[in-house]
Amino acid sequence: MGRVMYTPAEFAEHDVARAHALIERHSFGLLVVPSASGAPEIAHIPFLLDPAPSPFGTLRAHVARASAIAAMLASDLPVVAVFTGPHAYVTPRWYEAPRANVPTWNYATVHAHGVARAIRERDEVVSVLRDLSTKYEAGAPAPWTMQDADASYVERLLGGIVAFTLRIERLEAKAKLSQNRSPADRAQVALGLRARSTHDDVAVAELMEEKERSRARLVPLTETDFATVAKLGETIWHEHYGPMIGRAQVEYMIAGRYVPEKLRLYLDAKDRWFELLVVDGQPVGYCSYAFTAPDEMKLEQLYCLSSVRGRGFGSRMLRHVEEQARRHGRASVWLQVNRRNESSIAIYRKAGFTVREEAKFDIGGGYVMDDYVMVKRV
Repeated sequence: MGRVMYTPAEFAEHDVARAHALIERHSFGLLVVPSASGAPEIAHIPFLLDPAPSPFGTLRAHVARASAIAAMLASDLPVVAVFTGPHAYVTPRWYEAPRANVPTWNYATVHAHGVARAIRERDEVVSVLRDLSTKYEAGAPAPWTMQDADASYVERLLGGIVAFTLRIERLEAKAKLSQNRSPADRAQVALGLRARSTHDDVAVAELMEEKERSRARLVPLTETDFATVAKLGETIWHEHYGPMIGRAQVEYMIAGRYVPEKLRLYLDAKDRWFELLVVDGQPVGYCSYAFTAPDEMKLEQLYCLSSVRGRGFGSRMLRHVEEQARRHGRASVWLQVNRRNESSIAIYRKAGFTVREEAKFDIGGGYVMDDYVMVKRV
């Protein structure tokens, strides 16, 4: 079947692994078969996905022998299998300019094109049924197996089906996840879906957040980044801490924080790291962390520009630091946070951090730091 799904470039999903993941999670698909009459034959059936052969893999399934599709499988048959992932209504109320927009729908789907071939060998037909039941019985306290059924009954049922393989020759994947909207709109749509909280709403929000994260990467600091870090730090500190501790204290605290001699300590170091968060090619945040006590890692800094907050990037950096701590054999991650920084404290608590102690100390210039020390076992 040569037709293609209408897919604007921004909604096209080219990652085969992501397409395969959707098929695995939503494997009850739609088999569409062209017929001589011009009207397609359609069957709703469960599929099994095998990743080989590369690059797209193979599907296995079966249909009722009494169906028109079964008779058509007497010869090789061009078909398409359609897999529909989560989908959700998107209201313009969630946009920055609701009066200038209309409702739409976010969704993910995969079309697998190829040639279906009937499976003739009995053992291979049994393998399809056995693998299907194994997949869907997984996790049950006492999974049902084909050996639990009467052998003669199974033989009679085998005569009532036609199993087939579908070697995927072309894979079309579409993920319409508000990519054509502004970052602020995307963030609000994801929040709105989570607040509405149906199963599909949450699943679509998770896909949107995953897509946002895939646009981001953490890159080690280099000397050419020093000016960028200094500018980011100044902007972020004034955005976040200005209302909390005042402009004068912010200026005092960042005066010597992002100077080359201090940033240079992270280059090629074995006990400390500084990484830039880059989204769509633009630096928008950073994190730094270092060994302290023999079994601890300190999260020194974790900051994002206000324009990208609420999109999961901070959580991604936090998870990255925790993974680094585990990789280096550290038992816990700790940090200091201003006691008036309620939003950050709430985020850290949600991530599993608890308050270990209060820390109040003079930093000079007539200023005092009044922090919580928070810690998490990793």
